[in-house]
Amino acid sequence: MDDKLYGLETILEKQLSQINGLLEIAKKKTKTLMDDDMEALSRVCGEMIGLSEELALQEEKRIKAHEKAASELNLPKDCSFKELWNNLSTGQRKKQNNLKILVEDLNDKYKTLRDQNDLNKLLLKQSLQYAGSLTEAADPGRKIAYGKSGGFEENDLSYSSLNRTV
Repeated sequence: MDDKLYGLETILEKQLSQINGLLEIAKKKTKTLMDDDMEALSRVCGEMIGLSEELALQEEKRIKAHEKAASELNLPKDCSFKELWNNLSTGQRKKQNNLKILVEDLNDKYKTLRDQNDLNKLLLKQSLQYAGSLTEAADPGRKIAYGKSGGFEENDLSYSSLNRTV
C-alpha cells in the first residue's frame, strides 16, 4: 500500500508544480489583458494550453493511482480522497501525512487559479464590450464587429447599445 500512496504523492507533487506554473501564467494573462497587449496575450495563452495539457495527463495518472489505492482498501474506485484517507491505518496516515498536505495545498491552488481565471474572463468581457461600444459609436447605422481576420465585418446583431436619444 505504501508504494501506491508514494506513487500518488509523486503525481500530486508534479500536479502542484504545474498548478503553480498555471497560476503564474494566469497572472501574466491578467497583466497582458490590463496592458492591452494582444501579442503577449497570444503567447501567454499558448503557454497556458501547453501546461494545461501536461496537467491533464498527470490527472489521468492520478486517477489511476487513486483507483489502485482505493481498490487495495476495498473502496469504490470513485471514492473521495477523504474516504481513502479515513480508511488508512493510523500508522499509514502518520507516514503519509505529506500526502494529505499536498491534497489540501492542491485544492487551495485550484481555487486560487479558478479565481484568477474568473478575473481574466471578466477583463476579457469588459474589453470586448468596450471594443463593441467603440465600433458602434464609430458608425451607429452599420452593424459591424471585429472579424476573425482582425478587421471590421458586417454583423447581423439586431440590437444597439448606443443610446441614440441623447
